[in-house]
Amino acid sequence: MKTKNIVIYILIALITILSYKYYQLLQTNKNLLESKNFNFELNQAEDILYSFWKNNNKLSNQYVDKNFDYNYELVYSYDIYGNQLTKSIDDNENGVYEKCITYNAYGKIIGKSFDKNEDGVTETCILILENNNELILTDTNNNGDFEKITFINKQNNTTVEKPITKLFELNLQALL
Repeated sequence: MKTKNIVIYILIALITILSYKYYQLLQTNKNLLESKNFNFELNQAEDILYSFWKNNNKLSNQYVDKNFDYNYELVYSYDIYGNQLTKSIDDNENGVYEKCITYNAYGKIIGKSFDKNEDGVTETCILILENNNELILTDTNNNGDFEKITFINKQNNTTVEKPITKLFELNLQALL
């Protein structure tokens, strides 16, 4: 009878400790899923984490981890009205987004940036102009500064390339 009481007390203590630890874990999880401006939610398959603006409940960000390796391969960002702003892509899943696509409020691609050496610094930035011509800024020596500018006129298939230091010598209006 005495052994039975000891086992019961041990089980009660164990259940109490586990319940307390479970409560702590729930509180931590709740804090991780709350923010001043955003609400977070996992989809049913638990491969996409959504964040929503608290003030209007529209989609703010979408983090995609299709292979469940705790690395988001795709990140979509949206403005406060629900329009997509960016799409960031980590092809080799090393935590550095090698490509980022930027959209305007109407869903048209207006820019792309590339981090070819995966150091977290953009080496190439492409601005897509209203007439689909492209303005390309390039960091040729990987120092974090753009040294070269290229203008591609899609209408007449011409390309002009200049060092940034010569930028003001480039007459863009003459090319349009």
